Amino acid sequence: KNKDLLDRLMDVLKRLDNRNLIRQGRGLYKKMKDWDEKMMQRKSLAYDDVENFPNKFIADYLFVLDELKGEVPLITEGIINWTKKLDDKWELLMEEIKQIHSQDLKDFNNELWNNGVGAVN
Repeated sequence: KNKDLLDRLMDVLKRLDNRNLIRQGRGLYKKMKDWDEKMMQRKSLAYDDVENFPNKFIADYLFVLDELKGEVPLITEGIINWTKKLDDKWELLMEEIKQIHSQDLKDFNNELWNNGVGAVN
């Protein structure tokens, strides 16, 4: 959902001519993009890029799930603790994106409507 909103926000920004709206929209875009980059790494183009770009939240979480749900699950205290840390991190990340979508994006959409542009979503 966030990636789709990022793409739509970029389309709206390209059509704007109001400097204040552009500045506000770029700030929102940066916030959303920063969150997206915490979640996943979209830069790699080949397997070798794994060495150049660190894993993000989703890759770490999928690794842990693979360890827990394999044919012969490897459940150690370390995996349990790591899963707990990732679950806690997910809660924070989810709250952050909820805030961005429900408040920041809403505020920007209101500004767009007030200026006769429409809304991002």
